[in-house]
Amino acid sequence: MNIVGLIPNVQKDPHLHHTQFFIHGLEQKNINIKVSETVADLLERQDLKSSTTDLYKQVDFLIVLGGDGTILNAARQAAPFCTPILGVNLGKLGFLAEVEEAASFDIVDRILQGQYRVERRMMLDISIISNGQLLPDPFIALNDAVITKGAFSRMIDLHIYVNDEFVNMFSADGIIISTPTGSTGYNLSAGGPILHPSTEMMVITPICPHSLHARSFVVSQDDVVTIRIGGERIEEGADLFGELTHEIMLTVDGQLGHRLQGQDEIIIKKSSQYTHLIKASNQSFYDILRKKIVGSRK
Repeated sequence: MNIVGLIPNVQKDPHLHHTQFFIHGLEQKNINIKVSETVADLLERQDLKSSTTDLYKQVDFLIVLGGDGTILNAARQAAPFCTPILGVNLGKLGFLAEVEEAASFDIVDRILQGQYRVERRMMLDISIISNGQLLPDPFIALNDAVITKGAFSRMIDLHIYVNDEFVNMFSADGIIISTPTGSTGYNLSAGGPILHPSTEMMVITPICPHSLHARSFVVSQDDVVTIRIGGERIEEGADLFGELTHEIMLTVDGQLGHRLQGQDEIIIKKSSQYTHLIKASNQSFYDILRKKIVGSRK
């Protein structure tokens, strides 16, 4: 490997001490390093500057310094180029990260020696039909697509279809459509099942449904899920035309958003793109699950 990209979260590494640690170690091994223009300016290292596209396209792998949010953002941008990502956790939970910061350069050494594997993680393509028109620029997600009401909005009616076949309608605060990777995130908090990240399927989980019968269910990688927004439940005496009754949002990976309206359709299917995560430790998915979510009980 000759070129490595560094993507730090400057809020979690405000003085870029962690970033400079990696730069120093990699340069001692005669590895070329690329960083974004913003990071290069902060480091006063114009020789490392790279355009956004080249940073994801021209490197052998990326070292992402931060938490899961930083990795999710990098994953969406790296996916078109199949660029592998090593996540180094500078955050709290860091479920996507391969290594904690304290042991990180030992792992990098192993990667440079070829002692690693790459896990391919399923992603989602998310499209929106509004007023009968397919909107341009569909979203891509590693974790999930979430439809939710606003803070002061009433419950929304959600009509669920799989492969154009009607499945169910329920009133709820929202709904989560998650990948296996995202199943340990919002989906888990909402009572959805944990899926092994090597599988390729989607889990559909309602958020606070007004029904005893609305439960999570899992569909295959070949299925196409359509969510039709039926409108909001308006309580007696509410202002039918008030702005607060029309806050429905689509959120992608908890980072990208789009405001929805009644009768919009959100179409979700497996993407042709994948996230490639570098694995160089001996920790299995169940080791990480036990350590970070279940707890340390044996």
